[in-house]
Amino acid sequence: MKYLLTIILLSYTLLEIKAQDISGKWRGTLTIQGAELPLVFKISKANNGYTTLMDSPAQGAHNIPIEETSFADNRLSISSPKLGIKFAGTFVPDSDKIEGIFNQAKFSLPLKLVRSTEKDESMFIKPQTRF
Repeated sequence: MKYLLTIILLSYTLLEIKAQDISGKWRGTLTIQGAELPLVFKISKANNGYTTLMDSPAQGAHNIPIEETSFADNRLSISSPKLGIKFAGTFVPDSDKIEGIFNQAKFSLPLKLVRSTEKDESMFIKPQTRF
């Protein structure tokens, strides 16, 4: 009986630890005046917290370093004073989503991020060149 209880407690603990891990690729789409702008946040665990790189595929921008990333009590905060952007959201472990608000300049828009496990980069749109 002790053995079974130990396995159950260990399994529960491992699930809780995994539920709190936000490392990975998170995708979402901003809707700005009827236009859609996909964003990708690539969050990595670092020695002292997390680091983030951002992609804006429709604008042809990839691996933009984000200066500040924090995650505590299921609250994610990503900000780049240089770019004037900020995202604050709540991690919903059961649905593997982060729901929050994206701010840049005068815009304050809802943004839902979904964890991406696919290797498909079809979301990356190359900017169109005009002749």
